[in-house]
Amino acid sequence: MIWGIAAVVLACVGVLCVVMGLFWDRPGWRGRPARRCRKCGYDLSDAGDVPVTCSECGKVHARERSLRRVHLHKRVAVLGVLLLVGAAVLGVVPAGLRGELMKPLPNWLLVELQPLFPEEAWGWKNHPTRELTDRLMNTTDPMSHSEIVGVINAVADGSVFAEAGSSRWWRTSGRWFGGQVFRFGSKEAGWSYPDQTPADAALNEAFDRLISVLPKWDPGTRAKWPEGNRVKIESGAIRPRWPTKGDLNERAILRLNGYEEIISDGFISFFDIDPVGSAGDVIEGEIELSYFRVEVWDRDEKDEPVRTERFPIRWGVVQDLEDAVEIVTDDSLFDDVKFDLVLASKEGDFYQAVMRNPALDPKRYGDLGVGLRITLFDGEEPITEWYLRWHFADGELKEMTTGGANYVPFHEADARLNEAMLAKTLRVRVIGDPQLALENLKAGKVWEGGFEMMYHEATQEEAPPETTGP
Repeated sequence: MIWGIAAVVLACVGVLCVVMGLFWDRPGWRGRPARRCRKCGYDLSDAGDVPVTCSECGKVHARERSLRRVHLHKRVAVLGVLLLVGAAVLGVVPAGLRGELMKPLPNWLLVELQPLFPEEAWGWKNHPTRELTDRLMNTTDPMSHSEIVGVINAVADGSVFAEAGSSRWWRTSGRWFGGQVFRFGSKEAGWSYPDQTPADAALNEAFDRLISVLPKWDPGTRAKWPEGNRVKIESGAIRPRWPTKGDLNERAILRLNGYEEIISDGFISFFDIDPVGSAGDVIEGEIELSYFRVEVWDRDEKDEPVRTERFPIRWGVVQDLEDAVEIVTDDSLFDDVKFDLVLASKEGDFYQAVMRNPALDPKRYGDLGVGLRITLFDGEEPITEWYLRWHFADGELKEMTTGGANYVPFHEADARLNEAMLAKTLRVRVIGDPQLALENLKAGKVWEGGFEMMYHEATQEEAPPETTGP
C-alpha cells in the first residue's frame, strides 16, 4: 500500500515539474513581458520591429518568433522526468519483492529477454526463464496449445540480443528448452503437448523449425604457436542442448597457403593437426567447416552436409614457448587446493576439487591457463596418470576438461591404487604442463610448476581434528 501511495505522489510531483519546466515561463503570461531577449530575458516590448538588438546583452534577434519563445527550465524538466522514472520503479517494487515482475510480460518477450539475464535462473525470483518454466508447469491455468507453439517458434527465431544457434543463445534459450523438451514426448515416439495431446501440424512445424537451428561457428586458434608444437583449432561450435535431427558432427578442411590440404573429420568443437612451418613463418589460409547429420562410419559419398561455411585462419610460428605465451612459475598459486587435488586424483573426480572449490579464487589468477599432469605412483612405479586443463578469465573459472592413461592394465589399476594406499606407498606428483595449458586457446599466461605428496599425508591433512569430549 505504502509503495503505491509513494509512487502516485512521486508521479504527481514529476508531472508538475515537467509542466513547469516546459510551459510555465511563457512571454506575456502572469506579468511577464510579451517580448523579451531570448538570452538574458530583458524586456523588449518597445524595441520596435525586428531585427532587434538587446540593449542589455547585445544579442541580435532576427525573427519575431525568437522574442516570444517560451523560456525552458531544463533542469526542472529533467528533475520531473527522473521523478517519473522513480515513480515507475516504486510502482513495481511490490511485484519485484514477490517475484512477479515477469508475470505481466507475454511469452515472446520473455524468450526475447532470456539472453540478457544470468544463465542460472533459479537463483533469481524475477527471471524470464523461471517464469516461462512456471507457465509450462502450470496445470491449474495451463498455456493454450497456440501459446506453446508460439514459445517454441520464438525460441527457434532467436533474440535481437542473441542469434539462434549462437553461444549466448545456446547458454540461455537453447539450454532452457533442452531442459523442458521432456514435456513434449520425443521425436522418436512422436511429439505431444504437455497435456499429452498428440502433436498437430502446428506443433510439428514448430519442432521442425527448432531442429533446423544449427550451432554457429566461430573458428580460431592461437595467434602464435611454438615451432614443433601440435596446433589446436577450435570450430567455436557448441553441442546442441535443443532437439536436433541426427547426431551432428563436424568436418574441417584446412587449405593453408603452400601446404597440402588437411582434413579432420568427425570431431566435436575442436581438433589438432601436426606441427606446421618453422619459426618466423606466418601460416595463412582458410578453413572450410561442414555439419553432417550422419556419423563418419555411416557416411558415404552421397551424403551431403547440412551446412558448409568458409573462414580465414592465420597464426604465426615462434621459436620457443616463451615467445608464444607468458609463463608463470609461482608454486604457491595452488597451495589452497593442493590437498584437494591429491585426494581427488585416486578416483579422477576433480570437479569438486577445482570447479566447486571455494578456496580457488578466480580473481587471483587473471588470464591464466592451467594444464596439469597428475601421476600416481606405487613407490617409484607409475600406475595411472590424469590430464587436466582449465582456464581463468574475466574473474571466472572456465570449464575444465580431463583425460587419462594407465601404466598398468586397466583392470588392475584400481586394485593397485587401493593396495598402495593401504600400504602408504601411494605417491602423487602434480606437474604444470605448459604444452597442455596451451590448449586453452584464450589463455595469455600458463602455469609451470609442481609438487609431490604422499597420498596418506593429504588424508591426514583433511581429517577433522580429534576432540577429547566432555
